Amino acid sequence: MSDRDAVRTLKLAAQQAGVQFEIDENLDAFAKAKAELGKGEVTRIFEADRTIGPGFWLPIREIADGQLVGLQAVRLWNENFPDLWTHMLVHRDLYPPVGMPIDPERSEIHSAVAREMNGSIAYHGEFYLLPTTQGRGLGPILFRLAQVVASVLYAPDILFGLTGTANTNPRFAHKMGYQSFEPNAVTWRDGDGSETEIEGLVWSGRARLRQLCQDPLGDLEVAAPAVRRVGLV
Repeated sequence: MSDRDAVRTLKLAAQQAGVQFEIDENLDAFAKAKAELGKGEVTRIFEADRTIGPGFWLPIREIADGQLVGLQAVRLWNENFPDLWTHMLVHRDLYPPVGMPIDPERSEIHSAVAREMNGSIAYHGEFYLLPTTQGRGLGPILFRLAQVVASVLYAPDILFGLTGTANTNPRFAHKMGYQSFEPNAVTWRDGDGSETEIEGLVWSGRARLRQLCQDPLGDLEVAAPAVRRVGLV
């Protein structure tokens, strides 16, 4: 399957679930859209005025009325690091959850697997869907979409994200298309050193990203209803 066909496959699956998306590289527009959804400010890594590297976001809209019902974003780092752990340690001020009283200097990077991953790095985050979209099987489609588009545009060696304790089951990462998951990868602490949030690490290496481009939905253990209806898996 070509890269274009992989994106088309995911586009068709999304349409069958009643939504459409576009690929937008304007991060200023992303910040405005997140505010429109009532989700506050963007995570610092997605601030448009930071000279980090290129990025894109995916607005998700209802086909019926054009309403914005979801979004997610990816950003590539132009800077090289010895490994992902070093990157996360040096730039841990850019990743804390928005709206929490977190002191990055007191926070800790525990991830063991991040010490073993190196090469070009991209970050995937800010995934939101309004409750009105529940029951359509959109999560696996849209998570995989971001990974495929990131691979096509940037071809990173590592695409990673951070996820809260509600998504600690490794099956969650697999269903969303990620290669693997590590729990308790980061502990965010406030100014007093008290624990405020623990997040796990999800990631895909370049080989996994290319696999998704070849077969973006084929390894879903339980295909989303919309995907089953159009016979894509």
